[in-house]
Amino acid sequence: MMGPVLNGLISKEMGNKMTEEDKLKLIFSPSLSTKDEITDISGRGVGMDAVKKERERLGGSIRIESLLGKGTTFIFKIPTNLS
Repeated sequence: MMGPVLNGLISKEMGNKMTEEDKLKLIFSPSLSTKDEITDISGRGVGMDAVKKERERLGGSIRIESLLGKGTTFIFKIPTNLS
């Protein structure tokens, strides 16, 4: 599995100094992928980056809660009045 260090997004030293919150924000980095190879349907690393851009466009927020070995929850807040 490719991670941010192996993918060249951050150095190992940077990763060691980052807070857990900062590490979770890496999920939204352009071209971050957990796939070792690109296929016709996956591995390009555009999914969560696209979510972040749309959230910014709408003026909403995303919070991530994660427990190692237990799971991850994404909490989205989107304004109801977008007119």
